[in-house]
Amino acid sequence: KRSFPAALFDLPAPPPSLEKLECLHVSQKGSTAKAAFFGPVDFGVGGSPTDNLLVLSFVGSQGRWLYDKAEFVNLAALPEVRKELAAGKLDYLRQNPECQASGVVPPTPPLVPPAKYIAKVYVFCPGREVQVQVNRVSRHQFSNAKEAEIVVGGARDGRNEVTFTAKPVKGGTGKEAFAVRIYLMSEIPGTKPIIAYEFEAKEGEPVKGFDSGHFVLDEATARKLIPLKTMKNDINHRIFKTILAATLVAGAQAADGPSVRLVQYQAGAALSDKVPFDVKPMNHSYGAKLVFLLEGENMVTIADDSLEITSMTAADGSELVSTKGRGNPVEQGSFPKVSEDGTIGSFSAEIRGDMMGKLEGAKLEGKITIRTGSESKEQNVKLSLGDKAVEVGPFKISAEESEGFGGNKGLQVTVIGDYESIIELSVEADGKKLDSEGSSWSGKQKSFNFAAVEAKAVDVTLSYWVDLKDVEVPLKLTVGE
Repeated sequence: KRSFPAALFDLPAPPPSLEKLECLHVSQKGSTAKAAFFGPVDFGVGGSPTDNLLVLSFVGSQGRWLYDKAEFVNLAALPEVRKELAAGKLDYLRQNPECQASGVVPPTPPLVPPAKYIAKVYVFCPGREVQVQVNRVSRHQFSNAKEAEIVVGGARDGRNEVTFTAKPVKGGTGKEAFAVRIYLMSEIPGTKPIIAYEFEAKEGEPVKGFDSGHFVLDEATARKLIPLKTMKNDINHRIFKTILAATLVAGAQAADGPSVRLVQYQAGAALSDKVPFDVKPMNHSYGAKLVFLLEGENMVTIADDSLEITSMTAADGSELVSTKGRGNPVEQGSFPKVSEDGTIGSFSAEIRGDMMGKLEGAKLEGKITIRTGSESKEQNVKLSLGDKAVEVGPFKISAEESEGFGGNKGLQVTVIGDYESIIELSVEADGKKLDSEGSSWSGKQKSFNFAAVEAKAVDVTLSYWVDLKDVEVPLKLTVGE
């Protein structure tokens, strides 16, 4: 048992930085996305890191992309792949399912109170697939395995419920030995785990497809699990201040262009090196972050690194940051985003320095650059699967059969050109419009994925902007007004 959420970030080393890595491939399907980075992935353990892959997964939620997990791919055993990626050949990334967004959002873990008692579920199930549920909250799945997993929410005082299902897997006989156990793990040194629940079947004995049971954790058992002395509570020291300001009044309006308003701001104080990593507040960073919302029409993208803050003064008129010369402490944050219909966008400004207690009433002036269009064009083309790319306006388009996750067949339409100007790409086969299954992009190429079709040719409709241009949107506002 450890404090939440600090324990999630108690890593033996900080996560590797992306600064020296190159983003080679991005894929998106539904509410999931993946980004593959290549280069010297440095975990801070010493030595000279070699070029490998770091694949980051994201989940879309309420118009934002949230970090899900990171996967490190060691290319030591794949020297040819390492050479190909270094040379800009991305076949491995495009063909490897682990580098592609799946479209399946991972289930949200249930919200449970802190575990009072640590419990583990153990399953021995050769030749079977087994699903176990503890207290209707902690769900576990095992296949042809001998494994143990932590029970989410732990064991409870009194009655605890256990249910399981079992079915044969390919190659299984249904006569293999079988066991499901719940262990209670003691926090008292020298005390062995306690078997609280057990279901066993010897080889050849029948196993029901479904069974349920329970165990009772009484006071005598509890005394064997946790020390009698009072456990000290973990204290999270809140150093930074976060203020949600979704109702702040907009401070700037470009003529016949998007409006911009501040919707969130936060500040973080400096922490000494003596503060342990697991004690630092989650998401703490020294400095300040301002998040802005853009509202307009026909917005395509927000240009990276285009934010320019020309003036930032405190409520008393003193200069908060020096925006002149080199080393401007204000930088545009990562991952600016524009909605698919081009009416809403968001971006952030990150400020280095001590901003605690100084943001309220601060006056800010500057500008941000967006790409927008006013004239669009629609073109139709019939593509034979597997043929060479066909020129459609400023693009080259091709269609071919593809193989997705698990060997499933699909249809992939690839567009080469300035894909940021694409408004919509739709595909019909035998007069029926196909549902999109996501897209991926790298360099000047974007691929659109669809379910497999029996037809040998498809009709593609492409609409795009023909007059994309950069537009500067002014910023002039007061924080907190």
